[in-house]
Amino acid sequence: MKKYFRFQKKPAGESLLETIIAITILSIILVSVFGLLTQALSANKDIKNRVIALNYAREGIEGVRNIRDTNWLRFSGDRRGKWLCLNSPDCTQKIETAKYKLNYSTQYSLEKKTDAFDLTNTVYEVASGSIFHRQLDLEPETKDVCPSNKCDESRLRITSRVKWLEEGNVRTVTLETYLYDFYGRNSY
Repeated sequence: MKKYFRFQKKPAGESLLETIIAITILSIILVSVFGLLTQALSANKDIKNRVIALNYAREGIEGVRNIRDTNWLRFSGDRRGKWLCLNSPDCTQKIETAKYKLNYSTQYSLEKKTDAFDLTNTVYEVASGSIFHRQLDLEPETKDVCPSNKCDESRLRITSRVKWLEEGNVRTVTLETYLYDFYGRNSY
């Protein structure tokens, strides 16, 4: 016995309403996907700039550490008295509480600044034409400066700030550390 299946014949074209609904659903999906891609690109740019700024802040701290270590080598007979020298071969200038810019042409050096730390001032630019601006706040501390006299005789507080402008907002990364005169012995 043969059975014949009868299939109903569909109309040749789809209705206008079905087409409009399909286009609407497709449009909603595409707008959502493009919105997510835009947010992902923006977040990627933000993360990239934060990583760059963090590395510039670290470089600032490492530059000051390099200056300290160079002073230890240069003035090995008087490390304790001269580890906080500022850019002078005879150590006539000491690092004092102030704002500084780190320069590095052949070796690291510090330049004391009094200018405002803002994005309109090119004084603190990391490199010429860069969107990043770095400022180092250095503060030598002794027992008379520290609360409850709990500090070591010689330590240097370094605060490295990097600012940049991103999508109309000022972004900031700040790192802080202390450098010590760990060669601080009574005699050599």
